[in-house]
Amino acid sequence: METKLVIFDMDGVVIDSENLYYTALVEQAQAMGVPGITREYYRQFIGGGNERMVKIIAHDYHSDQLAHDLVWGSIDRVGNLVDQGHLELKPGFLTLTDYLMEHNIPFVLGSSSELSNVKRMLGKLGVYERFDAFITADDVQQAKPAPDIFLKAWEIGGQPDRQQTLIIEDSVNGIKAANAAQIPVIMVPDVLPPTPATQKATVAVLDDLVAVRDFIAN
Repeated sequence: METKLVIFDMDGVVIDSENLYYTALVEQAQAMGVPGITREYYRQFIGGGNERMVKIIAHDYHSDQLAHDLVWGSIDRVGNLVDQGHLELKPGFLTLTDYLMEHNIPFVLGSSSELSNVKRMLGKLGVYERFDAFITADDVQQAKPAPDIFLKAWEIGGQPDRQQTLIIEDSVNGIKAANAAQIPVIMVPDVLPPTPATQKATVAVLDDLVAVRDFIAN
């Protein structure tokens, strides 16, 4: 079926940022003397947004203040890493978006990050202006895995037939959100490898965004 709208997740799909987030969180935890922030612990947060992370950490560590200082302190550290040039586009992003623009297929961003963070990161890489529109954590009450971000992104993208819309995600939380929105989703794995469950929940699991271009073209 012809694709009439593409919705991109940002972190881990457009930009190679998840390792930056993890590194910054570990550094902030060490500075605060907070134990237990392992990569395995961090994985549950991928794709879910900062407010969700704050709530989970506050519950696990029995402190709202600790969770707030840990998460938002780590975000400041990420900003410093971005300003220092430690951020890259994911392979194939320019190839895929060039194809979409050449074929007049609109594409929007649906991210659990805040708009200020989206502008900072995509602006730093010179691709902010490529997108037709943005839906971020600032626009919804519930971030992923709730469907709100993708439903709003679909609406602002013109509300084509949902089966002619395609979401590109890397995370379990994002795939759950796409499924809840009843919009087809492709997984391009980043930090998290595909599982049998995620494979069943997607229309395809592809290696990179060039493969997504080929999927749409064919």
